[in-house]
Amino acid sequence: MNIILLYFVTTYLWCPALCDDTCPNDCRCRTARIPDLGNTYWTSCNKRNVRIIPDLTPLKSVPQPIRLDLKMNRIEVVKKTDFPPGLKVAMLFLSSNEGIEMKDDAFVHMAESLQFLNIERIHLQFVKHFTFLRGLAKLNKLVMSYNEQTSRILPRGLYSDLELSSLKELLLHNCDIAEIKDGAFQGLESLEVLDLTSNKLPEVPMAIRRLPNLRVLKLSFNPIRNIPEASFRGLLKLENLILNDIWGLSLDNGAFQGLENSLQKLSLRKCGFSDIPISKIGELKKLKSLNIEHNPLTSLGKHSFNGSFCLSELDLSDTLFPRDAGIFEAQGDCLRGITLNSLDLTTIPIQILQGLRHIGEVSLKSNKIQVLPRNAFGGIPATSLMLSENPLTEIKPGAFSDLRQHLSIELKETKIPDINFILEYEKNKFREIWFDGTVIPCSCNISRIFDLVEPWTLDGSCFIGDVEYYLRDLETKTELRDNCTSTEDVKYVSFSGDETHQASTNAGITLAVNTIWYVIITLFVLFTGL
Repeated sequence: MNIILLYFVTTYLWCPALCDDTCPNDCRCRTARIPDLGNTYWTSCNKRNVRIIPDLTPLKSVPQPIRLDLKMNRIEVVKKTDFPPGLKVAMLFLSSNEGIEMKDDAFVHMAESLQFLNIERIHLQFVKHFTFLRGLAKLNKLVMSYNEQTSRILPRGLYSDLELSSLKELLLHNCDIAEIKDGAFQGLESLEVLDLTSNKLPEVPMAIRRLPNLRVLKLSFNPIRNIPEASFRGLLKLENLILNDIWGLSLDNGAFQGLENSLQKLSLRKCGFSDIPISKIGELKKLKSLNIEHNPLTSLGKHSFNGSFCLSELDLSDTLFPRDAGIFEAQGDCLRGITLNSLDLTTIPIQILQGLRHIGEVSLKSNKIQVLPRNAFGGIPATSLMLSENPLTEIKPGAFSDLRQHLSIELKETKIPDINFILEYEKNKFREIWFDGTVIPCSCNISRIFDLVEPWTLDGSCFIGDVEYYLRDLETKTELRDNCTSTEDVKYVSFSGDETHQASTNAGITLAVNTIWYVIITLFVLFTGL
């Protein structure tokens, strides 16, 4: 806890004396690390109700990359003189400045530094050339989501001739776009990620075919009813296609033609399929991950997954339980992870799992499993088991005996009365055990369990009455060890005298300390506008 607080203070509250001279008026500044940018100078001018961009001249002397946050103001106009030459702004947030006007070449003075730009929720209408983006040769990610279009059209040429040669990711979700004109993405040939989620598109837009470097395409939550043959022609590098929540979607033969040697991940969650569309996806030779969850499947058989692909991940949650033991025969040497959540399972489907010779991760969350018997998993090679949100009440002796060392097990939100099962196994049998939301009493057996696991293994709490003690907390471990001896039988701990009183006292002290820090952090957040 003290280490976390020290980290917070040094990382988020402390700022060199330089901040006094380099932080713009009415803004708050601090230093923090950002992946790929390193030490970054965070300048927060958000939620100030300002109509103009503050004087940013003091930032010119900042040597680090700058993260400049101007969101949630009332800024009316953005022009290039607002950003003096020499600024090293790498990330700029202008979101939620409704009705803001972007002048030509608005960001040109940051052309050599700006890598990320967020202009979502500003009521920007996509009707004319985006000249305010001109010259941003280093821009890597552009967020334009939540700008609802009155015309519902993304016209041709918006991004052309703007020199956006480094742009890799474009987010246009929730923009009410119903039509994308051919040539709409001209000038974005370097684009690798395109997010068109939650628009009004009735079909896969042909304009995407002009994006030869596209690797990720998100089309979920669009009213697409059919994907005809060769809809993704030209996307020879597409690796990840997400078509979730498109109920009633139909796939023509050849729908994924052209993706045979590139597509690795396909997500078809909640599309209304009654069977696995194997005839449409069977030729995707590079496919490694298939998500078919939440589809009303009526049949699953031995040929449901007979394709030219070799799946390493499969999600069949909330579909139809595969009762044929040989259903995954074609993928037996391929699957490393399988998700079978919400299938009303009452027992571990050993017969099916035993056919997966290299399975490493099994998820059986939100089923109806109540008991884990001896050798519950039939000796499968899995080292990660997810059993959370099952009405699990009993783990029999030897339930995990047939499994390898260094197991990771999720037991969150279950009804097991204790975690004493750990005691029957040798040291380091378990790498991690999560049991948040499961009510475990503070027993002396937990103290003994500490000797069999690493400090980070147990992630959860034990209880004395209604008082909770986090098991990764050093003080909890010390109290348990001090109040238990190695010769004692199973015993529920009473910390230092009267159980209820002491627990309440400890909780009161903890609450007081946490409250103080909560107030400090809250005031800091309000003060800085983070």
